[in-house]
Amino acid sequence: MSFYTTGRLTSEMVIKCIKMQIPILLSRSGFTAWAVEIARKKKLTMIGRLRGKRLNVLSGDFRFKK
Repeated sequence: MSFYTTGRLTSEMVIKCIKMQIPILLSRSGFTAWAVEIARKKKLTMIGRLRGKRLNVLSGDFRFKK
């Protein structure tokens, strides 16, 4: 299960996903430093700046094979 948004990934969005037990949060836009910090502490996979074939995995990269 994942949640996709076109808006900026904020700490509020991260907290809501954690409470709803959504393990992956994706966004076409950027992210805040506080959101990244919370996501890392709670092991939430957060992917930002989805553009075409490019993306940034900011936390929770353990969910992907390397």
